[in-house]
Amino acid sequence: MALSERARQRFAAYIDETDLANTNPTDDTGLLHFVAWALVHEPEALDEPFAYQSIMASHGLTDEKMRYIQTILRAAPELLAAVERERSTI
Repeated sequence: MALSERARQRFAAYIDETDLANTNPTDDTGLLHFVAWALVHEPEALDEPFAYQSIMASHGLTDEKMRYIQTILRAAPELLAAVERERSTI
């Protein structure tokens, strides 16, 4: 599935505002806000690594920043699923 235009716009807005050197999730609230939005509204958007790679490359992000972002995007659904599984055992 292709990345929706809304997800593409929201991600591009995050990229426009991010600190290109910062790879600390505690400081990078824009990425966490994007991921939270995607988890709630378009979880399938998190399965589009090549679309994100293209956007990041066109904005000149470093390899380190791109790997950091891709790691967060890929881990988010798994983390949410693990939390939901844990809650179901309570």
